[in-house]
Amino acid sequence: MSFKPGEITPERALQLGQEICEQFLKGEYQYFMACHIDKEHTHLHVVFNNTNCIDGRTFETHENRRTTKQDRSFQKLINITDEVCKRHHLYVIERPEMGKGKSHWEWDMSRQGLSWKAKLKYAIDQVIKESENFEDFLSKCAAHGILYEYNPDHKIDLKFMLAEQKERNPRAKFTRSRTLGWFYETDQIKSRIAQYQGCMVYVPRSKIRVVTPKAVENKFVQDAIDRGNMKVASIAKNIIAEYGVEPEEIRNAAISA
Repeated sequence: MSFKPGEITPERALQLGQEICEQFLKGEYQYFMACHIDKEHTHLHVVFNNTNCIDGRTFETHENRRTTKQDRSFQKLINITDEVCKRHHLYVIERPEMGKGKSHWEWDMSRQGLSWKAKLKYAIDQVIKESENFEDFLSKCAAHGILYEYNPDHKIDLKFMLAEQKERNPRAKFTRSRTLGWFYETDQIKSRIAQYQGCMVYVPRSKIRVVTPKAVENKFVQDAIDRGNMKVASIAKNIIAEYGVEPEEIRNAAISA
């Protein structure tokens, strides 16, 4: 659990963490908490015992898997955390990007730009740009290394998976489009395709000018063109440097972002 930089002391953060844990675990599970101040933002790490100290049952056993997403354990934890922070007048993220957490492995892969979800979303984005309609989008997925399941009669109508993920792990499961985010649900994919077909494409203000030898009448024109291109390249290099990314790392960094 992270707090906004400068808004809380480590001692108070521990008190809030204890309040959250007591509400979430209901005093039935042992837990260990640590407060870290090695970053600008004070943050807590909590590990709790999976075995109930009252009746010996595990945490998963107590969870009803038939409940809706809003009632599942992680969502309960988010709700309790938000309520406690609001009650203590602390900053709360109103519109979190994802409605569920990430495993440490997935977080680490995402940080490196290697997350399979990030790669999958990036691949889907490329297919959308090249598609004429939704049917064309589905037909082109295979060429971009994307496997899919589409059944318009089901509530969860669209699922995706990277072909390379299936090769590495034959037991890997398809990912619901909703899990990737609202932007990747069927209706939104159709809408995005329509937008691209409507020529809603970003045109950069600076353009690299390509001139054929016949069009170059003298070296002064060519020199001016070269200087303009070098200026654009220099600006791009400076922007990339601001992000601390090496040229060979640009693609992974873009996918991660």
